Amino acid sequence: MWFRGSIIPERRRMPRTTKAMQPRVDRAAGGLGSKRLAGPRSPRGSSAAVGRAQSHPRLEIGSAGAAALPNGRERSSVRSMPELPEVETIRRMLESTVRGRTIRDVKLSGLALRRPVPASLARHVKGRTIEGVGRHGKYLLIELDGGWTLLSHLGMSGRWLFYPERPREDRPHVHARVRFQDGSQLWFQDARRFGLLRAVRTDRLGHDASLATLGPDPVLSPPGGERLYALGRDARVHIKGFLMDQRRLAGIGNIYASEILHRAGIDPRRRTATLRRADWDAIAKQTERVLEEAIRRCGTTFRTYRTPWGEPGTYAERLHVYDRANLPCRRCGTPIVRIVQGQRSTFFCPSCQRRRARRATARI
Repeated sequence: MWFRGSIIPERRRMPRTTKAMQPRVDRAAGGLGSKRLAGPRSPRGSSAAVGRAQSHPRLEIGSAGAAALPNGRERSSVRSMPELPEVETIRRMLESTVRGRTIRDVKLSGLALRRPVPASLARHVKGRTIEGVGRHGKYLLIELDGGWTLLSHLGMSGRWLFYPERPREDRPHVHARVRFQDGSQLWFQDARRFGLLRAVRTDRLGHDASLATLGPDPVLSPPGGERLYALGRDARVHIKGFLMDQRRLAGIGNIYASEILHRAGIDPRRRTATLRRADWDAIAKQTERVLEEAIRRCGTTFRTYRTPWGEPGTYAERLHVYDRANLPCRRCGTPIVRIVQGQRSTFFCPSCQRRRARRATARI
């Protein structure tokens, strides 16, 4: 299955070396060039979208200041990068806000983000109209007419700011100011400068260094247990690292890997080679369920992430294990345990996610 703007085909195995791939155009499946986006979104010009845009002098799309959760308790023990549900929320809001607007010009800060922002970006996008906003994994693809795409990654602190009219005050850490012909503006702000921004020829997206090695998007191409089993049986990694490897599945990060494994009853320390087919079926089922529910709730807010309407995502109140060290498991009451895997925090329940020993094989 393909998503508009997504250029990474499904694979049977993870490639050992980077392989450039041509983008595929598949209108029926919502692929590149399709005029219909897969998944629900606010229709262009809908009363809900227009009403919100008119009532907010600034729409903050991406990350924002620290926010309290619905229960009033602020989470601050961990830092998290926006993952697939948060980026999908941003995609939908950008789609309903900027699609159809024509770019007058772009001003760049001249400062490097994760990589330098090419000075040619302003020239490539000037005068072009935004035709849609796509996504693959954690990457946003702002599709322009004339065969260009504005590629964006939020990093740790990136956000898009939309202004229906010229803002009266400047803001710090703004690295791109997109001015539209109707007077509205779209700014890219990134305080920590781990984000990414560049213009890419649409027909060359499959060769882009950031996109060429990404695996399939697990929302638009949900992985079945059989496929995950085929990918994982020869991998020499623990299952949490497997789920977070963007070459296998694009978009799952620390938060949702922990949540998927808890709901599937799998210890995050288990090696993929020890998992049974039934384990992979459970992981596949919970991957789809967790990501879909997180998208419905506009993602998870800890310190920075906000929806375009300045509201925190509400999935944090549904978290079973992530950032809940020493709190009781919502299923059995056992205190949640925090460990470190690959320099990242992992949270799990030692009772619900028991570590099964590998069966010894008798040799005759």
